[in-house]
Amino acid sequence: MPAPSSRFRHSVLLATGYSLLTENMTPALAIGLVAALGALGGVVKCAIAGEFNQPHGDTGGKVWRPGWLGHVLVGAVASVVIWGVYGPIASVEVGTVEAVKVTFSQLLSSILVGISGSTILTLLSQREAEKHTRDTMTKIGEELSRRKRGKK
Repeated sequence: MPAPSSRFRHSVLLATGYSLLTENMTPALAIGLVAALGALGGVVKCAIAGEFNQPHGDTGGKVWRPGWLGHVLVGAVASVVIWGVYGPIASVEVGTVEAVKVTFSQLLSSILVGISGSTILTLLSQREAEKHTRDTMTKIGEELSRRKRGKK
């Protein structure tokens, strides 16, 4: 049996996306791919929860419910944020990256982050808020201690 031509083999590799993922890619392409898989995770979250509701406002009109669109958007954003903070470009200066290698584990974890995106973003923001609160309370305690010492 004759070996497939290199053109045919290249076409098959492009169709499967294999060569795209084995080569270094631009940061924009890597971010787009991570975001797309995070959005897919948001769709999976909707399927698991059985909530493919359309975006709508509550009866009082004070709360907007983003529905499935919110899950997809948060999944995409969360996966990019987590990948940017903990991924291969976390310690690289902006504008200095010309090519990025993305591993399959990073792509698959983007789907998982998309599924639990809102929870992960909430936990990260709560951690930062607690740190800020702790620092503020420490400063207030020190100021009260100084004032108390000054009155004696």
